[in-house]
Amino acid sequence: MKWRDIIRFQWHALWNGRFPPALIILFLPLLYAFLFGTIYSHNVVNDVPVLILDEDQSKASRTLIQMYDDSEKLRIVGYASSKEELEAAMYDGQALAAIAIPRDFSKDMKTGAGTDVAYIVNSANNMNGNAVIGAIREINQSYSTAVAASTLEGAGVLPAWAMNLAYPIRMGLRILNNPTNGYTSFMLSALTINGLQISIMLAFTPGIVVFIRKRKLLNAARVGHREVFQRLLGAVLPYEAIALCSFCLSLGVCIVVFGLPMRGSLWDCLFLMTCFLFFLMCVLTFFGSGAASVVEAMQDPMIYIMPGVLFSGLSWPTFCMNDIGGAISLLLPMTWVGDCLRDILLAGYAPQLYKDSLVLVSAGLVIGAVGVFRIVRRIRKEGAAL
Repeated sequence: MKWRDIIRFQWHALWNGRFPPALIILFLPLLYAFLFGTIYSHNVVNDVPVLILDEDQSKASRTLIQMYDDSEKLRIVGYASSKEELEAAMYDGQALAAIAIPRDFSKDMKTGAGTDVAYIVNSANNMNGNAVIGAIREINQSYSTAVAASTLEGAGVLPAWAMNLAYPIRMGLRILNNPTNGYTSFMLSALTINGLQISIMLAFTPGIVVFIRKRKLLNAARVGHREVFQRLLGAVLPYEAIALCSFCLSLGVCIVVFGLPMRGSLWDCLFLMTCFLFFLMCVLTFFGSGAASVVEAMQDPMIYIMPGVLFSGLSWPTFCMNDIGGAISLLLPMTWVGDCLRDILLAGYAPQLYKDSLVLVSAGLVIGAVGVFRIVRRIRKEGAAL
């Protein structure tokens, strides 16, 4: 059978059946893009509920409370009259943070004695905790600087000099690639790729088992590596084409619907994804070559693929992993594509594009060759047993 006939046969097979495999590849990544894009639609954590205890009841304390209330990160949901009431409300889940301003707050600041404001933060979800702590630090710094500058002005220092003395080191901040620190730009592309690799696993791996069990091949006692390789390559190409179309559709949804930046080249994205899909299908061929059933063919690679997002360095950087975690991350496909794709989208270029692509292709050739060898050996063994 010629390659053209194999590709045509596989293309028709992808679109036949009660639920064609091509639809899984096309629409599962789209579903991931919509679901996770909706989750991250607010882009940053805002409006964290906060309780206030103001024991000072002074103009200074009310000014500080107003600054907390004006912050986008914080939302004051209530006031407590005592520390016991404040702690009880926190334990009841009425808020995720609490701020307690002590008595003599204003007096201690005026005399230069200093004062302590107590903060309670529920960081069971550290995204909430980080948002609250960051906002409080920023507000406290602004408030303290304003108080110090006002005190110096009262001593006869000119306003400009007073501000320089109160806040001598000014921070010039420039955030590259993700200026809003938004979660959509940070995670959506990787989660969409994760949906794509799951869809390929569901659609492609069962076909390996069916391929091995074909009566024609089993009756060919001397089936060769070249024939198996040709047939597999002819079967892979339609999957690759549909998967790339699915990637383009999903990426379009991320960009148009959810505002994901696209500062790089689409061709770089397609090149990276082609290498990624090649490696992925070589890995799935390896797993499928040893599976006893279609169910097992999907279960085994799931154990390998599912931890990919956690170990990829997308959410927790690889340089902060221990040696075991770092070694595991090097074995997973998402490690070699997630950061690279995010760099193309957000920064406009990916320094590791060609290096990571070479790793994917090289590893795919090696593990794919092992898969072909196992398939030939299994076909010959099962064919001889008939």
